[in-house]
Amino acid sequence: MAVFEVQTGHPEFVRLSLEAGLLVVQMVADPVLLEVMNRRFSKGLPTVYEVSDDFQKFSPHLPGHAFYAQSETQDLIKDLAARADLLQFSSHGLCEKYGSLNMHTHVAMNQFDRVPALADLNAGRGASPVLGWAGSVGHIEDAREMALSLRAWLDARPNGSAPVPPLRIMAAESVRAGFQQAGLACQFVAPGNFDDYLAFLHSIDIGLVWISPDDFAIGRSDGKYLEYVSSGVVCVASDLGEYARTIRHRNTGYLFSDRASFIETLDAAFDHPEERLRIRGQAHARVSTQRLHSVAVLDKLAAYKRLPGMSNVWCGESAVQANDGLITLTEECEADWSHATQLHGCGLLEQALPIYLRILKKWPAFHEPWLRGAQIAQKLGAHADARHFHNTARAALQAQLQPAI
Repeated sequence: MAVFEVQTGHPEFVRLSLEAGLLVVQMVADPVLLEVMNRRFSKGLPTVYEVSDDFQKFSPHLPGHAFYAQSETQDLIKDLAARADLLQFSSHGLCEKYGSLNMHTHVAMNQFDRVPALADLNAGRGASPVLGWAGSVGHIEDAREMALSLRAWLDARPNGSAPVPPLRIMAAESVRAGFQQAGLACQFVAPGNFDDYLAFLHSIDIGLVWISPDDFAIGRSDGKYLEYVSSGVVCVASDLGEYARTIRHRNTGYLFSDRASFIETLDAAFDHPEERLRIRGQAHARVSTQRLHSVAVLDKLAAYKRLPGMSNVWCGESAVQANDGLITLTEECEADWSHATQLHGCGLLEQALPIYLRILKKWPAFHEPWLRGAQIAQKLGAHADARHFHNTARAALQAQLQPAI
């Protein structure tokens, strides 16, 4: 079974979406998808819509906040979720909040393609574990609260207890302020690419997950836990959201609910090395066997197979293979599309318009650049051009939808 990935910036995404035996839409809020879903339904082809974040409570620190904060965007996502044959979520928290939008729901957890073997720890690291945390600018408030709790923990450490190595923090300058203000001895690491992040994980032994008690944070997946455990890091996490479901306290990690239990939990992690190493091994074994693509894909397919029309997509069990690869469909113009979209979003209309027009020279049937051109022409006062662009966009879209009739 061939599995293809395509972005909405691809000039043929409408046609490809219409023709797919099974379409999985990952929280895209595009009105065109309403018509795509209707056409697919008329042909007996199933559609899955995935909600991967709390779109009504999108964090103000994240780039997508302005888009998802719009009531039109939220209403469209709800409509798409309701029309889908299956509503899929990346966490149980999201399913609990938005599951009522659709009678048929499924939770698809994060997973890895493979998990590296658990590395041995040298005696020094085993006896004196390194505590660490990594976070983006969206976690400034979390960092401040965490820093205060770490300060309280250090102040509560009894005399004669094992010394605590410096805390390692991978974060931008703005995030580091909370740790500095709390008077914590930290080794700061500058953010980098994913390889830099992996190197950071390999330099710590106990990793913190601090979750704010808000809907967006509680609805997120347990990706940080997977990253920690796969690198041999013991996870100490807030007893909230997906982490409360994933971690078995003092078995595959540590959970805390308030500052008092945070202090108690860190004491246990530091002062009981045999327990910590046992947890390290048990968590790694669980993730390396149960949180893999080869396991998750079969769980997804089992849910998809029950959808109406799926008997037309594949015939027999032989078509369902856990190791079928993902093929990403791309066109050169997608890079131009992304650049023009950024310029457009920043209000640089006269710089964005020529890029849209350049895309249309090769892909005149791509309706989106015509729509963007209409928006720009309208704002620049070229009303006749705006009407022309808009009408051309509508005709181009109808031409793409026509084969589905």
